[in-house]
Amino acid sequence: MVKSILSSMTLLLLIATLGFTRAGTGDYKVVTVRKGENIDKLAQRYLKSTRFKSDLLRYNHLKASQIRPGLRIKIPYSISKEMAAKVKFLKGIVYRKTRNAPWRTIRRSGSILLQNDTIKTGRNGMLELRFEDGSDLKIFKNSSISLQEYKYSKSGRKVNIRIHKGGLFANVSKLKKGSRFHVSTVSAVVGVRGTSFYVSVSPRRVTKVEVYKGSVTVTASRKRIELLAGYETTVDRGKQPK
Repeated sequence: MVKSILSSMTLLLLIATLGFTRAGTGDYKVVTVRKGENIDKLAQRYLKSTRFKSDLLRYNHLKASQIRPGLRIKIPYSISKEMAAKVKFLKGIVYRKTRNAPWRTIRRSGSILLQNDTIKTGRNGMLELRFEDGSDLKIFKNSSISLQEYKYSKSGRKVNIRIHKGGLFANVSKLKKGSRFHVSTVSAVVGVRGTSFYVSVSPRRVTKVEVYKGSVTVTASRKRIELLAGYETTVDRGKQPK
């Protein structure tokens, strides 16, 4: 059953306390220039926008004429297509896992998270992220979240965040036509249009969705509902939204 949450103030107070600081540039990866590649082709292949090719050259202390096959160059994650978000604030113990790498502790604000990164917060951990489109994500304690997809350009964005356990609060900037922003769980998919909302997964794998501004769609077991601001719903695994 869809229920009103107008009397619930806990998360609204959390929303009011969201604060952010300027992030750092993050780390880089090393790639080898292939035969036939120049700075333009490298920018198209690795960077989130070709307008960052000058930044790539400066970062490597190179001129465009020096690009040649076999040269190893650094691709800063801050301008890479792989970048998903920056850490704006963290508290307590928070871990990240990138692809086949081991779990590592996130130690500072400004760290860059990549597509397919998984984030895990401890019992006293909390993490706030800022996406390039201006959307904010707050991950609460005892949570596990994967940044499965993040693509952002002038034409729009495609975002898919997976909650394995725990909860998150998101403040998503308005989407352009053709864009999508999904939060998925074991039992439901939440479609976002530009709103403030909360999603959690309980130990029994029950998904809870609360909307504080705007609206979202909740899809599960071939049923889709629209949830407006001030309301909540729950979804059991394998069942339709209540």
